[in-house]
Amino acid sequence: MPEAICESATQPDAGPAAHFDPAAIVEAVNTANDRFGASVIFNLLLDERDVSGRSLEHIKRALGDGADELIHNYQAARSALTDKMKERVRAGRDAAGAQLNAMLSAAGISISGEPQLLATRRGGLIQARVVSVSSARLVEDGSIWGFLRLETSRHSYEEKEFTFSEGKLLVRDEPDLV
Repeated sequence: MPEAICESATQPDAGPAAHFDPAAIVEAVNTANDRFGASVIFNLLLDERDVSGRSLEHIKRALGDGADELIHNYQAARSALTDKMKERVRAGRDAAGAQLNAMLSAAGISISGEPQLLATRRGGLIQARVVSVSSARLVEDGSIWGFLRLETSRHSYEEKEFTFSEGKLLVRDEPDLV
């Protein structure tokens, strides 16, 4: 599974988004997170060690006639389920990444994959690369509140609270506890 569920696909030549719908990123992020959660449950539910040798023979004896066909059908179905789950998780992640790119473009932030200067709620700037969006909620006033995963220095990542309103992205840089 991907490291970040809603990773932004870098598109150096992508221009500013003509229209950005805040509800679309919220829906895409929630869908991606839901699919990732389902994939975790799926893997826990169908956790299967490599069954071979004596264990496989034991299962076949217990199942009796037709055991080979049943086991083959089960393994084929499990493989198909796994492939479909990976496809759905990937599609959800890609949709959320596309919406993240649209939000960044609407805020005038380059999606080149390079570190950018991001405005903070206290009026300062931090330099970071936006990697992904972890969560997003639509606020009553139409703004978005959530958490971004930022690479603040090479291979150093932080989750930062953000708000997006009227084309402006602001990140929170003050500590949670003082």
